[in-house]
Amino acid sequence: MSLTDLQDMKPKMNHLQSLRKVDIEDIRENVHNIFAQRDIEELKENIKKDGLLKPLEVYQDGDQYILIGGHRRYNALLELYMEDAVEPEINCIVYPKPNSENDEMLQIITSNAQRNMSKDEMVEVTKILLKVLENEPDRKPYLMDRRTWIGGYLGVCGKTAQEYINIANGKETKKKAKVVDHTFDYAEQLLRNKFRTKAKITKNKLTLSFSDVADLNRILEMMDCLEESSMEVANV
Repeated sequence: MSLTDLQDMKPKMNHLQSLRKVDIEDIRENVHNIFAQRDIEELKENIKKDGLLKPLEVYQDGDQYILIGGHRRYNALLELYMEDAVEPEINCIVYPKPNSENDEMLQIITSNAQRNMSKDEMVEVTKILLKVLENEPDRKPYLMDRRTWIGGYLGVCGKTAQEYINIANGKETKKKAKVVDHTFDYAEQLLRNKFRTKAKITKNKLTLSFSDVADLNRILEMMDCLEESSMEVANV
């Protein structure tokens, strides 16, 4: 099953209700959003130059509109509005109000699927997905394992998703530091100096490197392994 297939299996948002202009003062950030608001100044400059290329995604709740996707764009626009640099009417895709908190959280995650998430954000998203599955196990198709379902939202393979699951559950596996044995460092250096080649000594084993047959014969001669009357090692 490909990553594209996994992405296609995500629960989709409800059908588009409308594209309309909404007064920015009527828009509110979503309390369930966990994604960091980075590079706002850079985004402001892009909006000044090119305008708002992608509408905000919201749902209507009474007289207010709650963000589902586009929190960075909203914050950039809000600062520009306070600077009197943009009009208050903002293009928004308006979806029906989510049926549950789980629906709302999944819609936020889906809307942010294309962004480059930090490791901490990936862990936080994993925690949310684990909570959703705990409350509603049927969200995951019966024959699909948990890590594959979560990986579809994170945009990673099941093995990588499992690593985030482990971290989210407080079971992060710490990689053991490789222990370097320096016992034979001095002896290796003596061999390198004498034979002018790479030398490696491990337990009960000595390895000398050579580049070609001529180089091998040079080393053998230095070891007095080749007598004057003997033939050199030949190319096969």
